[in-house]
Amino acid sequence: MLNPKPLPPRHVESMSALLRNRKVSSVPIDLQKAERFIFQASQTVAELPALRVVQIKFDCAYNVIHDLGEAALAAYGFRTTSGVGQHVTVGDFLVILTADGPYSTYAEDISMYRNFRNQLRYSGNPIGSVQATEAVIAAEELFKGIGEQLNYSGN
Repeated sequence: MLNPKPLPPRHVESMSALLRNRKVSSVPIDLQKAERFIFQASQTVAELPALRVVQIKFDCAYNVIHDLGEAALAAYGFRTTSGVGQHVTVGDFLVILTADGPYSTYAEDISMYRNFRNQLRYSGNPIGSVQATEAVIAAEELFKGIGEQLNYSGN
């Protein structure tokens, strides 16, 4: 079972801003939901090295990042509000959660990955191998970072 680390006051303050701006809602902490999302992310992370098709590799890496955000939201008692911008909010939450730490750079790139994903999904623009590789590295590193934050043991 997950045992999330307490949030420093600066993170609580930033998350409160997401609440005030109605980007997230406060809900009961759901560690089972968080566990399902982080387990799902762990399975995908394990498969990333075997993937050869650039678009599939990128999609899977992006999905890992999104699943980690959903796990963190549930573990701390939040959910995104309905409507446009849910993926943005998941990314914002991960940026807040990793702020000032060794994984912050990877979280800060989430909006770039979301834009690449949207270009792929909605415009049919291909993803380059460099973007896919960068997304995989970000997914792997964020998996470590969010796993540490949530005290995920991998069992």
